[in-house]
Amino acid sequence: MKGGFRGHVSDIDLRLLRVFSCVVQNQGFAAAEVALNKSRSAISMDIGDLEKRIGVKLCLRGPSGFSLTKEGQLIYDATVELLEDIDSFTSKVGSATSRLIGDLRIATVDKIAPEGDQAIVASIANFSKQHPNVSIEIDQLSDSQVISSVLNNEAHVGFSSKNRSVQGLKFVPAFKERIELYCGSTHPLFSTPENELSVENICDYPSFGLFDHTNLERKFNVRLNVQAKATSMDGRAALIRTGRFIGYLPEHFASYWVQRGEMRSLLPKKFAITEPIFVVFRANAETPAVQREYCKHLFDCLQLGDLLPSVWVTPV
Repeated sequence: MKGGFRGHVSDIDLRLLRVFSCVVQNQGFAAAEVALNKSRSAISMDIGDLEKRIGVKLCLRGPSGFSLTKEGQLIYDATVELLEDIDSFTSKVGSATSRLIGDLRIATVDKIAPEGDQAIVASIANFSKQHPNVSIEIDQLSDSQVISSVLNNEAHVGFSSKNRSVQGLKFVPAFKERIELYCGSTHPLFSTPENELSVENICDYPSFGLFDHTNLERKFNVRLNVQAKATSMDGRAALIRTGRFIGYLPEHFASYWVQRGEMRSLLPKKFAITEPIFVVFRANAETPAVQREYCKHLFDCLQLGDLLPSVWVTPV
């Protein structure tokens, strides 16, 4: 095939393989748009180009959803190994030359609390000053995408509100966020006196998915009226501001609209939740030096030095 794959991997191939890997990890083109910051049509063109270069059909799209072909699964598995090998090679070259080189990839949920945001900014500043030859990339993703990104070596370090039992990953609680339930200024509950509010009448109104449904339903013996969803904080805020939906937002993020009289917290003594944000990373002796070194700066800024994996204690 003219211009196709001829047994060596070019920079173009690597770029397309990274796109393919991201699409697989996000289970489709739509979710990959956010992770890649590319339009669905651009992603589709990349996958089409990769299929032409390799000469096989990689994935199927249709009413039944996204799935890999048999050949696509083989190519994906090989891609994961290749990208891991590239990271390992870069790390070893850096060790041989006594300086860090390559990429540091960080994945984070959006609108992190000021305490965490300041620690992330300070750790990146300190790391970059000490290791100027390392390129830094930050992606804002959903909680599940952050975990998937770290698990599949798309990111070295992640920040997520979810703590899952995932083999090969370590979750360290880094800081906390206060989450409260809000309605918009045109919502019927906005002008209702506090003493007239109850858990039952609040939960009768449409929501976009309250935080931790199961625990709330058990605690208050109510069934939530979920009629919408939003994966980003801006999307959640927009749903609340329509006056149609109630939902959870971090207190620090919602304060902008609360101060402007456009949102109200509902029964914070009952509904408020303190949510930990976790640092997510791979913790083993083979972890890339770039990741180990950045985590040292991060844990120092978060004052969590004692929680660093013992295999990382020796300086790089």
